[in-house]
Amino acid sequence: MGSAPSLLDGARGRFEALACRQEPGCWGVTFRDRAPDSSVASAENVILFTGGPPSAGRRRGSPSDAANAPGVKKDGWLGRYYEDFEVGDVYRHRLGRTVTETDNTLFTMLTLNTNPIHFDENLAAKTPFGKILVNSCFTLSLAVGLSVSDLSEHVMANLGWNDIKLPSPVFIGDTIYASSEILAKRESGSRHDMGIVTARTTGVNQDGKTVISYERTFMVYKQGHDPRDSVAPA
Repeated sequence: MGSAPSLLDGARGRFEALACRQEPGCWGVTFRDRAPDSSVASAENVILFTGGPPSAGRRRGSPSDAANAPGVKKDGWLGRYYEDFEVGDVYRHRLGRTVTETDNTLFTMLTLNTNPIHFDENLAAKTPFGKILVNSCFTLSLAVGLSVSDLSEHVMANLGWNDIKLPSPVFIGDTIYASSEILAKRESGSRHDMGIVTARTTGVNQDGKTVISYERTFMVYKQGHDPRDSVAPA
């Protein structure tokens, strides 16, 4: 691929080339309009083109081409494979979730938990909590769910949960957020296409108070081996 300035020499020096860029199926250049009379003199823009980069001597890439450039199809977030995890990394999971009365009651009934502190408001008012306590197994499941997009989109199997702690109660109306730290990773001894990762996940409420923490170990696919990658339509 030619240098960034050579891609823009058709712009007669008005545009300052900052960087060239290549992605699967497209190429492009980042530029800044430096004309004295430009109303966007400090703005940076990117022109993308489908196909491969132009050969040497071809003059393409002037800013006027941007309006005619076809749309570029890009994948959404695909999750992390074994190679993407590094010990010490901390992921602050993007979503939070507010716990509703329906969440707590339905989860408690579905799992046949008969402790009335999770569904009998009159009894719960007489306990030290003073109100209905959210089922702690729901709290664990919610914290795991919040972490999936960063940790386990490509997991083949969970291998275990350890050191589960519940330092503070969760009540209806609380909003839970989570983050995870990568503690360890290693190659699988039995499956060459997978590795094993251990992470510590911490869940906090809207006040920043920790309500749950635990370690989870899971077996995750390496790049190019997850069958999910061949299932989604093009």
